[in-house]
Amino acid sequence: MSEENAPVEAPETPPSAPETSRDDVARAFEEVESREAPPPDNKATPSPVRAPDVPPGERLRGSDGRFIAQEGAPKPAPTPPAATRPAAGAAPLGQPAQAPKPNGAAAAPELPALRAPASWRPGPREYWGKLPAEVQQEVVRREVEVARAMQDSARHREAIGHVQSVLAPFAQNIAATGGDALGAMQQLFQADHTLRHGSVAEKAQLAASIIRNYGVDLHALDATLAGQQPPNDPNAQLAAQLRREMAQQLQPLMSYFGQVQGRRQEAMNQINESAAGEVEAFGQDAAHEFFDHVRNEMADIMDLHTARGQTISLQDAYDRAINFHPQVREVVAKRAEQERANAAAAAAQRARRTAASISSSPAPAGAAPGPVHDDRRAAIEAAWNDAEQH
Repeated sequence: MSEENAPVEAPETPPSAPETSRDDVARAFEEVESREAPPPDNKATPSPVRAPDVPPGERLRGSDGRFIAQEGAPKPAPTPPAATRPAAGAAPLGQPAQAPKPNGAAAAPELPALRAPASWRPGPREYWGKLPAEVQQEVVRREVEVARAMQDSARHREAIGHVQSVLAPFAQNIAATGGDALGAMQQLFQADHTLRHGSVAEKAQLAASIIRNYGVDLHALDATLAGQQPPNDPNAQLAAQLRREMAQQLQPLMSYFGQVQGRRQEAMNQINESAAGEVEAFGQDAAHEFFDHVRNEMADIMDLHTARGQTISLQDAYDRAINFHPQVREVVAKRAEQERANAAAAAAQRARRTAASISSSPAPAGAAPGPVHDDRRAAIEAAWNDAEQH
């Protein structure tokens, strides 16, 4: 009994071995773990205490000597000291080292999708998506440059249009000189500059040139410079006299033309009145009950024949207009069909009456009953068959 109650003696601790490089590495791991471990909570769970002589990798014991259960996932591998870490860009163990990529080897950014220019036609625009991105950018750049150039040149085009509108009334005079508009403008500006800033001799010479070239009358010029009324132009007086004489001579001819024009207008009025009366009488006829419905079609038909130099009567125009009017054509066709049916029924009725009168009349004495070749009977049968077929 005394032996069972005797306390168990702890095993003797072996003498500590001298420290090696493994002990230094283990101590470094422990220091890293102690720095990275979370702060302890205030629970009653006893904190494990690692004996300084317990090698790493063995389970820890608590203060009561029992093994401590490992909770949670295993801790990640500790980060090795800076001296044992691989250098930046170095490959892992067992893999060949890779050279670092140069800065220019980075992937080029993708170019944004561009839309086809609005000025392109729909056909070529279908091939826009097949062009490379660089070509699309070049086309868009060129389109922008053209649009900017057109916008900048709009002011110049407007100015040129204004100049052309000013020169248009005098285009014939400019062409008569044998030059162009720019040359004529240059001459006019040069003359204005001479009259403004030239010497006395240059001004006199230019004035003399204007008088000779434009036929200025010296007497009228002298009177105008003296402040007097210039004499009448003899050429103008002669022209007025010629106009009066020509009017007197042409008076009978103009009167004749006026009479012819009056008679022609009177004849046209009579024709129009006669045509209007004829059309009105045609429309009031009971046989033309659809005249008000097809009068526009009749007018078109008659105008077409008149343009071709042809003549058409009102009845022909009416019949053709009925064929052009769907509703009226349907009504007329139904009426014609009904008339044909009535005619067939009347013919059948007449044939029945004729056959009944012949069969009821007594045969003459001595005549053979039912002659084979009876022309009247054959005619009745033919009429009857004809009525049944219609």
